[in-house]
Amino acid sequence: MARWFDPYQTWLGIPPSDQPANYYRLLGLETFESDLDAIEAAVGQRVALLRAHQAGRYAEFAQDLLAEVNAARLCLLAPDRKVAYDAELRQRLALGEEKRLARARRRGWLVAGGLVATVGALLAAIGVYLGRTLPKATDRGREVAAMQNTRPEELPRPNLSAELEEKPKAPPVKPKPESEKPAGEKKPSEKPATAQPTPGPRPVTPKARPAPPVLLKPAQGGVLPNGTRDRSRPRVWEFEWASVEGAKAYQIQVQPSRGKRGPSDVSDLTEPHYRLTARNFVPNQALRNWHWRVRALVDGNWTDWTEHTFDVAPAEGEPQAKPEKKPEAKAKPAVATAESLAKKAEELAASARSVLTTSAHKSVADEALALAAEALRAEQFPTAAKLAKLAQAEAAKGRDKETALKAYSLGKQVQEAERAGKKKP
Repeated sequence: MARWFDPYQTWLGIPPSDQPANYYRLLGLETFESDLDAIEAAVGQRVALLRAHQAGRYAEFAQDLLAEVNAARLCLLAPDRKVAYDAELRQRLALGEEKRLARARRRGWLVAGGLVATVGALLAAIGVYLGRTLPKATDRGREVAAMQNTRPEELPRPNLSAELEEKPKAPPVKPKPESEKPAGEKKPSEKPATAQPTPGPRPVTPKARPAPPVLLKPAQGGVLPNGTRDRSRPRVWEFEWASVEGAKAYQIQVQPSRGKRGPSDVSDLTEPHYRLTARNFVPNQALRNWHWRVRALVDGNWTDWTEHTFDVAPAEGEPQAKPEKKPEAKAKPAVATAESLAKKAEELAASARSVLTTSAHKSVADEALALAAEALRAEQFPTAAKLAKLAQAEAAKGRDKETALKAYSLGKQVQEAERAGKKKP
């Protein structure tokens, strides 16, 4: 049968009677220690001791104790938080001392009451014994004194024959044979066996664990932004959860999939939010099924984990397939037909929806601007207006202000030419 393991007593020398331990007892310090250097040194010793057990059989216990040591460090090294904690600890210690004295007084009353009852019973027994013995002794003494004052010939002689005649002999009692004894009758020497209750372990009422935190952002199945391939913009992830009443610290873990080591594991957070910033980007093969989970430290105990999953958007600047070089076509006529212009406009709009890089947006904007000018010369005003808007939008995405202004000016020309054409008879 496996023995229950107590990391507080085995590693830190804290017996069960001192558990849950306060921050000073957890660090092995005198209660209300005020030397910050001594507190910092004690924290370093505890961390070094517990990290030696992180790779062992009880790694989970070591991780939990490290989180408690971190919470104690954050509290005792901050002057404001230490003053508030010391005041609360003094109240708890005073309340515990009052309860101990009350138990001691109650125990003393019980012992005194038991002694009084025992002495009273003993005195009563002595009185009963003396009440039965003293009269007999007094009568016997009177008889002896009378016999000493009487001569032998005056003493009465007992009539033994008369006493024998008066007392009839009792018939001898024959023992019953074993066959005539009723079933279930026990011999006089036999005593009923009484079952002695076996003392068992005292029932221990488990302390209810506090409720885990509620995750708010990102929601289940949400999508977080990615970085850029050229690392010009960092990858920033924001995590937020609801605060837990009485929580001293929070621990958050972010990992790409269950069982794999994640980019972040922080156990000394004091606020219900966390920002993860990184210069690298997430590749396409690892965009899905990321996990993040949070738990809280309340009254020295960790709550259960609360976990959500999320995905990551593709990184900006992904390499695009280079377009195949087409053989140079022969010189086109000055003005294209309406059908060819409309077809080119549709193809260009479809290709713009799949563009991701800045340079690709610029090339689409230039091509749309050229086709819009050609459609204006062919008096295909709807097609020209559509191409001018496309050129302006793609130029804005490609951060090309000059092309965007040209597209806007061309759009105005198209509107004026269309109004002038409608006024002609």
